Amino acid sequence: MDKNIHILNDLIEIYKKLLPHKDILDLKKSFKYNEDQVDSVLSYFKNMNPSNTKTASQNKKKSNLPELNSRKDAEEYYLKNMIHDKSDKKSKQKIIDNYYLEDLRKLYFLIFSSNSKDKKIIILEKLEQYFENISRAKNL
Repeated sequence: MDKNIHILNDLIEIYKKLLPHKDILDLKKSFKYNEDQVDSVLSYFKNMNPSNTKTASQNKKKSNLPELNSRKDAEEYYLKNMIHDKSDKKSKQKIIDNYYLEDLRKLYFLIFSSNSKDKKIIILEKLEQYFENISRAKNL
């Protein structure tokens, strides 16, 4: 972060040096801000606490899915953890709330070997239909 502030400081110093010559350089549109505004931006970045800024890795959500690598693992996980009463909307909503969209997309990909751009409820319904059809085929 200190390196970024140093670069920003250098750019602001150059901006300040060129500001009085904006008419000569014919760059009036490029110099929108006065010296005070530029200084306030620099002071904002200098005073910014790095502990308040989150990196992308800190923002990443934790997956509720265990590490699944094969179709068989995905099918076993679904059958153990995601079976619910079809008539009870609350149980279905509980499953939807328990998993992130990326979790369901990963499960979908492992089972169908294709990506899905659908919403969570659609992906869950497709998975339900898949397993219902398999159970019906086994009962024939």
